[in-house]
Amino acid sequence: MLPSALFVFLSLGDEVPMRWIKTAASLAGTTAFIAIGWAWLYHLGDRQALAVPPLSLEGYMHEVLPDAPAKKTVLKVDNSACYVCHGNYEEESLVLTHGKKKVGCIDCHGTSYAHRNDEDNVTPPDKMFPPDAIDPMCRECHAAHDVPARKVIQRWQERCPQKTDPARLVCTDCHFQHRLRLRTVRWNKKTGQLLIRQEEKPPASAAGRDRASAAEERRSGQQ
Repeated sequence: MLPSALFVFLSLGDEVPMRWIKTAASLAGTTAFIAIGWAWLYHLGDRQALAVPPLSLEGYMHEVLPDAPAKKTVLKVDNSACYVCHGNYEEESLVLTHGKKKVGCIDCHGTSYAHRNDEDNVTPPDKMFPPDAIDPMCRECHAAHDVPARKVIQRWQERCPQKTDPARLVCTDCHFQHRLRLRTVRWNKKTGQLLIRQEEKPPASAAGRDRASAAEERRSGQQ
């Protein structure tokens, strides 16, 4: 293309400025030089120099890719008002299992507006469940318990072997973890009377947490 343009410029004679002719000649020479250079590299030189380097997986064959982030369980209820103070229950299994079935906090504990709006945290929820009220509440939706006896005994031994009296066992002893390990506020779950309100620091050791949890269990059994 450039040589053709140069020929046209030359045929026009004085009508074309000399600098245009020089520019066209320079471009034609550069193009020819590049073409000859590539031809020499490809035909006379080392063809490997132009080859695409092979794809190597060396060092990557045993690479461990990061796990995809776990998908958050989508609930059919809005418990966000409760999570303001009770964030520990946001990923708790009882909340997730029931939330997927459109059963939220208020379905068991009532709307509890006074409790939610009390910044001093001395007003109890609308509904609380002492041990003798837990099973009747669960039976409102779960009338049957079709689990083999062997599995019941196994779960009891894993979760609450300290409870040797069957009359003291309740549904939540074996199912879920819907309890606070430590409480700074305690009400009588039958009357709603405030019993304890104090600031408590959680024990630093695991053994201390276990002792506190056991004490919590004993107190719950008395109310």
